[in-house]
Amino acid sequence: MPIRAGILAWSLVAIAIAGCGSPGSHSSNLVPSTLDASVRRLSMSTTGSFGQRIISINSGGPTIGNFVADTDFSDGTTSEVRGPNVTIDTSAVGAAPEAVYDTYRQSAGSFSYEFDNLIPSGQYTLRLHFAEVFGLGAGQRQFDVSVNYAPVLTNFDIYVAAGNRDNKAVVTDIPVKADASGAVRITFSPGAAKYPLVQGIELYGTPTPVSGVPPATDVLVNCGGPAVGGFSSDAFVSGLSETGTDSAPIDVSGANTAPAAVYSTYRSEPKTVAYRVTGLARYAAYNGYLHFEDPTATATDQRILAASVAGTYVTTSLDIFAAAGHRAHTAVAVPIRGVADSNGTIPILVTAIKGTAIISAFELHESATPSPSPSPSPTPLPTPSPTFNDTQTLFVGNLGSPQIAEYAPPYTGTPTVISSSYGQPGFITFHKGNLFVAWGDDLVALYAPPFTTGPITTLNAGVGIYSPFSVGFNSSDDLFVLDSYTGQVTEYAPPYTGPQTVVGTGLEFAQKMVVTPAGDAIVVNNNGTVVKFSPPYAGGTGTLVTTGVVSASTEMLDPNGHLFIANYGNNTVTEYVEPYTGSPVATISNGIQAPIAMAMNDAGNLFVASAYTAGTVHEYAPPFTGAPIATITNGVGGVRSMVFSNSDDLFMANISTSTVTEYSPPYTGNPKVITTGISTPWLVTLSQ
Repeated sequence: MPIRAGILAWSLVAIAIAGCGSPGSHSSNLVPSTLDASVRRLSMSTTGSFGQRIISINSGGPTIGNFVADTDFSDGTTSEVRGPNVTIDTSAVGAAPEAVYDTYRQSAGSFSYEFDNLIPSGQYTLRLHFAEVFGLGAGQRQFDVSVNYAPVLTNFDIYVAAGNRDNKAVVTDIPVKADASGAVRITFSPGAAKYPLVQGIELYGTPTPVSGVPPATDVLVNCGGPAVGGFSSDAFVSGLSETGTDSAPIDVSGANTAPAAVYSTYRSEPKTVAYRVTGLARYAAYNGYLHFEDPTATATDQRILAASVAGTYVTTSLDIFAAAGHRAHTAVAVPIRGVADSNGTIPILVTAIKGTAIISAFELHESATPSPSPSPSPTPLPTPSPTFNDTQTLFVGNLGSPQIAEYAPPYTGTPTVISSSYGQPGFITFHKGNLFVAWGDDLVALYAPPFTTGPITTLNAGVGIYSPFSVGFNSSDDLFVLDSYTGQVTEYAPPYTGPQTVVGTGLEFAQKMVVTPAGDAIVVNNNGTVVKFSPPYAGGTGTLVTTGVVSASTEMLDPNGHLFIANYGNNTVTEYVEPYTGSPVATISNGIQAPIAMAMNDAGNLFVASAYTAGTVHEYAPPFTGAPIATITNGVGGVRSMVFSNSDDLFMANISTSTVTEYSPPYTGNPKVITTGISTPWLVTLSQ
């Protein structure tokens, strides 16, 4: 049977553009007139040279190898798409690295990428990479691709193009022509079935300098100060910030530091210091350093900074004083790497998490310069041993070996396994002391204590359930089930044996759902939209929550009924009050990068895990509009689920490290690390 649950099935596509400065030998696959023709031509491989690599873009994702973080796009939403046990056959000539297929950009409508500053009317080659891993068969996904508004693929079917195989990369090359202004615009539009998506884009050819000016290969700037020791005077400042000086002697004995005089000046701002470096080689990779020295700190935790280069964070919790070995007036160099955009620009942002933002200098060197080596890590201060108050039973949903692992306090022993013959766990929760599991293979199971004797009730296809992805309850104890295959939400009254009420329909591989006590079912679609269904249910398509929502990835309700939506598309979390369809009452953006999981403790503080900064969880205090009050990094590794215990200990499921970590307040100390019985943990919850 086809894989249908969102966390179990993922869809992949990648794109590459290659410019042909000198004609080479390649396949020609323009505007297939029929589906069969497109399949036949897409099976051909490429030979010949396309010239110098200008850019490789990882659509919807971070920098991976030669593929840089997503850029040059318009519209569409992003998400992770490949499960941990899915392997993509990348044996096709010209296929992208397998990791590029972990994220994508897609839309229920159209979206596009545009490359400017190319040779006017120049000839280029568009390389497309696809792999179908949603479990969709022939004819179930068909979409169109056009270049500069001329169709190049019509009703393209990934599965058929792969020879009726899924998880198989397909590679093709399509010659295209830049318009008279030197632009190539690639548009992806819905065809006969489902919607388009793309994984990555590459551009090859001979770079041309912007406005005829030779691009800079090295840029060294003394922030807030004059030219000194090879560094130019302050330049490229963007926005408001102030300059300052430090008259104390500066220790520059650390690795990769600049001359001491560089650290005697700085630029600062209460929130963010911004630079926008222009005149670089378009799409070129640059290595270098950000230089810091703290003129005022006398202890750790007085100033915490985050910094991004070309849209990617290089640090999210820099304590200059601590990084300098717990010494004042000591230089610290942070290695960086960034890629210039189509205009030859790299933005640099330094943001205050605590204290004020500050930077002494920065340097960029085109990537022919050897990559910088990280500075030696300072010896950390001793951390007090945390005290854990473990009283509840811990449950972990594993994807690596499909099962629920049950741990008795203090969680250090071998778990009891709630085995699955139903596929992988998609959602776990407790209600009235019973455990509810949405298993990926067609059913929701209800387990009574001690949970290991098998379910006492199951809901399956007989009552309208095919691929459950989330469950919730209203104040009347009615069970709501989100089904990613049928695209609908159904309601079941106790004892949950049917029949069902159809709450809402029209969902697209929906991922998340919360249910209010009044029975509002609020759903995050896989295309990043948020839909609310309210009683009395008519089985319709619901009401969109639109204001402030940009490619939503997850959601949660707090005890006061406030709705929090994590917006993967613009790196924010937005807070709403009933009826949730108005403007957000708060928008959190400071320090957030691709939010993927959220939780709230008893104090009402919000914890947000970021996907791009896989080792960081930020804590925000009400009203949530300021900088994070704390940052958790110890033991964090690709968080996908978080939950608080009754004693306010925080538990995280770390998919990248296959661990579950437990933190006691204030959460910044060393965690308890649980590894026994853990295999790609996706879900974590605690008994009531």
